[in-house]
Amino acid sequence: MFGFERITLLTLTLLHTSEALKECLKEETTYSYTTCDLQGNRWRVRVPKNSSQCQIEKAEVLTKGKDCGFECGAGQFLNIERETCESCPNGTFSVGENGVRFYDWSVLPPGFTYSAESLTLSDFGYETKVKDCSESTWHPAGNYIISNTDDCASKLSYLAQLKTDGKISFEYQHTDSDMLFHFYIQNKQCKTLHDPASFVFLNTTGAKWGTWEDSLPRGTYLLHWSVNGILLDNNPSLNPVKISVVQITGVESTTEETCRPCRPGFYSSGERPDKCLMCPVDTWSGAGADHCEPCDVTKQYSLPGSRKCVDKPPCSEKNYFVSHSACDENKKMNESYKWVQPQTCLPQHPHSIHLPKSSYKTCAPCNPGLYPSKEDCKPCPFDEYSSGTKACEKCPANTEANVGLWYVWWNELPATMESSCSDFTCPSEQVWIADKEYIQTVKGNTHDNFLILILMLPSGFRKLLGDRMYGQLKFEFELECKKDCKLIFMKNLGNEDKDIIRLWSGSQKRQLFTFDVTTNSPDMSFTWAFRKDNYDDYARIYSLKVTNVADGVADGCTTCSLQKDEDNECIPCPPGHHLVDGVCTTCPPNTILDEYTYNSKSCVACKDGTRSNKEHTRCESDCVFHSSTTGRSYNFSKVPAYISVSTRPGFSSKSRMYNYIFNISLCNNEGYGVAKCSDNLTSSYSNNGPVLGMVCRSTRLPVPSIADKEVEVLSQSTLIADELVEINQRNCNETNHYNTTINSFHKDLDDDLDDVIFHMRYNDDNFLYRCPDGKHVYIHMRCDPLSTTEHIVIDSECPDATCDGCKFDFLWRSINACPLCTHDDYESVTSSCTNDVKKVKHIWKHYPPKCQGGVNLPKDTQDHCVDAVRVTILIILPCIPIMAILILVMYRKNRNIEYKYHKLVLKSGQLPPSDSCALNESDSDRSNDEEYDRIIFQRKKSKSKAKANGFSDSTQLLATDGV
Repeated sequence: MFGFERITLLTLTLLHTSEALKECLKEETTYSYTTCDLQGNRWRVRVPKNSSQCQIEKAEVLTKGKDCGFECGAGQFLNIERETCESCPNGTFSVGENGVRFYDWSVLPPGFTYSAESLTLSDFGYETKVKDCSESTWHPAGNYIISNTDDCASKLSYLAQLKTDGKISFEYQHTDSDMLFHFYIQNKQCKTLHDPASFVFLNTTGAKWGTWEDSLPRGTYLLHWSVNGILLDNNPSLNPVKISVVQITGVESTTEETCRPCRPGFYSSGERPDKCLMCPVDTWSGAGADHCEPCDVTKQYSLPGSRKCVDKPPCSEKNYFVSHSACDENKKMNESYKWVQPQTCLPQHPHSIHLPKSSYKTCAPCNPGLYPSKEDCKPCPFDEYSSGTKACEKCPANTEANVGLWYVWWNELPATMESSCSDFTCPSEQVWIADKEYIQTVKGNTHDNFLILILMLPSGFRKLLGDRMYGQLKFEFELECKKDCKLIFMKNLGNEDKDIIRLWSGSQKRQLFTFDVTTNSPDMSFTWAFRKDNYDDYARIYSLKVTNVADGVADGCTTCSLQKDEDNECIPCPPGHHLVDGVCTTCPPNTILDEYTYNSKSCVACKDGTRSNKEHTRCESDCVFHSSTTGRSYNFSKVPAYISVSTRPGFSSKSRMYNYIFNISLCNNEGYGVAKCSDNLTSSYSNNGPVLGMVCRSTRLPVPSIADKEVEVLSQSTLIADELVEINQRNCNETNHYNTTINSFHKDLDDDLDDVIFHMRYNDDNFLYRCPDGKHVYIHMRCDPLSTTEHIVIDSECPDATCDGCKFDFLWRSINACPLCTHDDYESVTSSCTNDVKKVKHIWKHYPPKCQGGVNLPKDTQDHCVDAVRVTILIILPCIPIMAILILVMYRKNRNIEYKYHKLVLKSGQLPPSDSCALNESDSDRSNDEEYDRIIFQRKKSKSKAKANGFSDSTQLLATDGV
């Protein structure tokens, strides 16, 4: 009874505080319901329509109303007085099911709030907000609400109270893959619901509008639409997210005014009270209209859904376009000029220009695959071809027609193509117009709409042309823009959402874009969507060619490699084979051919350091490399199958933090690579598959989510390299084809080895205008014997691993990058001989050794030797006694001589002068000392005899002693 007590208290309060007000008349009152109690009951009560003008003095007895779960259908409302469902009056509508629909975004509807902020990333050392994002919010734009276009994080929220089980649905347009669009729901405890439908990152929709729907049980919910963008590659802005309609059913209502008035430009006449209809061209309406008022078309105009008529300005060259009639039998066509419809200018205005005069001109040739007839161009029969200028010809034997679509002349819009506008506010459905040499977008103001051109392939493509490609689509185009126009190219498989293949912003010079078609489906289509930023902006497509199209026409014939199958189609040589004398033959050793071929196309030789894989489709590395420069051998088989490296955090112009994650696959991967990158968008509806190759990259972006937490989103996964070109070891002063030094990293001070460089490549047709020679990756493998883990370094001058987006460099430091050890890497050391044994040890010339694997250090060895010390001792020992005797003899002799000398000196006092220094041979030839001594002593005894000979004793002694 909580509701009853509440309304009684409210009635008594009004009676007490409003004594001065008059009594309400019956027509001044209405009925209302109390809020629902816990049992789902409510009561009906009469209340003043305007409580400030009158009062109800005597309250009526409350009566129980319809249960809270009671609902009226679409286009109806509940008359509380009668308690019956009745149709909405003209000029209004109702969604039924106790629902609300938000569709008029002239102002922000009640209940919606928005917020914006720059990210605070304490985990990455980023604490302060350096950019004021207060103005980067969602803002109403009439027919829809639009998000910010910068990289601030902005959020749109709505509080919904469901009294019964209901649904939430909204229509949105999301065209920019760099803008993350996140929708999630919280309950009244602010706890996020994590089921796949209520917590989702929404895919891009292209130029069309998508719808999202989720069922909700009874309760209170906070709905959030969040966008988080990132500006890369100097991109000045992002494409915003738009939300046009938000509808919620099961909400609680206490009044009978559940029918809402139609917004201006729409009306409701009672035929469809569940929705309002749009006013057609040259009509208008105000809010709550039950019909549309016509404009005075003699001087006014209005676009569909207008709230007023606009005076027509003078006509200019921007208000007309050229039109071509069908070719006549003389191959002439009438070239005339027509006003763009609906006509938004006034031809009678004195300042208006006149339409140029019509003229007959020679028809453009038929497109290839068509032949000229008397009236128009007709397709060639099956297995015939034409250049477009002559009759169809039969393909020769052992050939087949090269089937496809070949649009190079634009006399009219081809039957396989159609144009349309993304919104009802376009001035005309003729938004792409054929103009002989090209097809071009319409002139004039097209507001914020996308001008759409669709190529339809109802039967898809023919057989697979290889392991992954069905055909190619090529188109030559040009964009002329004053500022920031955009062209989006998309593909669509049947009923699936469109996948954005490529987006161009701003003016683009005439260029060719090629797309490899790797998926096939019936009712396949490709879409070009162009959005102007200025009145004079335009997009042109000069040529469009699609190969291998089912139900296509042939511009020529191709040679059959073998024979034709049951469908009378050529059987091509498979990849890894070429045609030799009409026979498919495997490519020679170390050569490859990575495509199906119908002719004798030559196989391509693998470059230095690589070899062909088993299928001869790619050049690969078996992780073994023999350097022709140094003669050293390397084995990289111990490195991981693929390794990840992250760049340092970077910040965009609006202080949004992001960084890149690279995955690198080096060798033993069949030449295709096993590095995988994928987006981690958790939506079960996401169809963005992973990319696989030699090197790939993902963008890591922390996104604020719930409870001040962050969700780490990986997006924009792309290939950087998908094939191995060569492996080499060159001096850092050498240059490559890219006109840069081979080695972008300085050598270590004590390093005498050049890096082994793995050169990889990716020919990305999407970026030919930026990288004409494709993307090139150089993995510098550097020997680091001190490294215990695989460590990859990025050049500090290019912190994103590239400075231009085309050349990428990585320095991989690892012990596994050292060459295999050889005998030249160690030396032998021999010890001294001990006990007839000498030891031989082997040590590395450098420590730690700058090599790994290969030759191991030999074990220590022992050799027999002769101990020189011991031999010397054995020789010397026998000589010791002899030496002792000699010493003793010499000693005695010396004493005798000394004695005799002193005796002679003491006797004479001096030595007599000598007449000669010479000695007689007889004097010097003494037989022995004993005899000599004896003679001396005899002379001493016979002094008279000596004197008789004429010699003194002293002279005789001196002569005999040889002194």
